[in-house]
Amino acid sequence: MVGFLFSVLDYQSRHTSLTYASPSVVTYMLRVNSLIEEVITLRSENQKLRKELAVLTLQRISVEDLIRENERLKRLLGFKEASTYHLIPAAIISRNQHYVNLSLVLSKGYRDGLYRGSVVIGVGGVVGKLIKVMSDYSVVQTFYDLNFRASAMDVKSGAIGIVSWDGRSRNLIFQVEADADVREGDRIVTTGIGGVYPRGLDIGMVGAGPFDRSTLFLKVPVIPSQELAALDNVFVISTQPSEDFQPEMSDFHGELIFEIGDWELNFQVE
Repeated sequence: MVGFLFSVLDYQSRHTSLTYASPSVVTYMLRVNSLIEEVITLRSENQKLRKELAVLTLQRISVEDLIRENERLKRLLGFKEASTYHLIPAAIISRNQHYVNLSLVLSKGYRDGLYRGSVVIGVGGVVGKLIKVMSDYSVVQTFYDLNFRASAMDVKSGAIGIVSWDGRSRNLIFQVEADADVREGDRIVTTGIGGVYPRGLDIGMVGAGPFDRSTLFLKVPVIPSQELAALDNVFVISTQPSEDFQPEMSDFHGELIFEIGDWELNFQVE
């Protein structure tokens, strides 16, 4: 801009009609030049501040993620230490996104002490049981499987029934006798009957009524205490294998397909 100003003054000096440049014009042009340079400087500083803000934002997000992860790990550790069972932690490496026959694939197998039929739980409560165990990974049948069954009890009234899933909602179904004293908000836990799920594991809370008591059995909605969608890690309750246990040996590498009911599970084995 300064070069432009000198060019104008030089042009004025070489033409008789513009032999004199008004001081006010020169002052105005100098002021405009100064404003333009200030705008350029502010724009540069603004871009620099934007970059610094972006970096700080990313750092804040990273710190918040670390804090959440630390809190999650503390809850998991505290849960494991407080448990009366011997628990084996495992990460979820794959899951079926549909609710029909929902299954999870874990990062551990029989080399880590896992066996078919072992119960899988989360911090919130029951998740399911192992239905297939390989050397380094295993498959969990969750409570969102149409074949899931667990003997359960209403803690408040002592009413005993069966918990299953009807395939139509995110709630489970607690089936008891029609005259059983079951009310909204009651806690439902496993009974230990049947030898699969140990006694006292949380399953969920009774959902909103009213309940239809006109038939022989009452089907009560139960809100699961363990949310599966946000689950990244689980615990497998360590059990001893049966006498006829035979490891499912496999040195396979590539795509593995499990057929569970009408559903196929595909994932890569390296």
